[in-house]
Amino acid sequence: MLFKVKLKIVEENEVKNNKKLKEMNQKSVEGTAKYSSAI
Repeated sequence: MLFKVKLKIVEENEVKNNKKLKEMNQKSVEGTAKYSSAI
């Protein structure tokens, strides 16, 4: 039972981390696009 709860917490953390990574990737892509268009 405790193991399932722990697993759920880990899954939720992974989802949050994936969202953060996607946002960071999106920002870096946008930053790169702005940078390359500025050149």
